[in-house]
Amino acid sequence: MPVSHALTSTTNPELVINKLKRHWAHKENLTLSEHTDGLLIQFSRGRCLLTTQGNTLVAQLDSDDEAAHGHLETVMKEHLERFSPRDETLVLEWRRG
Repeated sequence: MPVSHALTSTTNPELVINKLKRHWAHKENLTLSEHTDGLLIQFSRGRCLLTTQGNTLVAQLDSDDEAAHGHLETVMKEHLERFSPRDETLVLEWRRG
């Protein structure tokens, strides 16, 4: 089971999580669950836990297989960077392990 994590600084990590939650609230192929200090996103072939540590957004991703993992890393990266605060540029870099 592949696992990766990413950290990125932002002035308002809760805002990024809430924007993503609203964006995906209507999707039928995933489940969103409130989690302590964050959000758990359950996809059909993996899951991503988003939490905050001060001004840091923490993403932890695991998936069923390598193909799904690479796809989910790309999907999460693109969405999190898209929903960054307007005056910031979020850069999310996944680290395996």
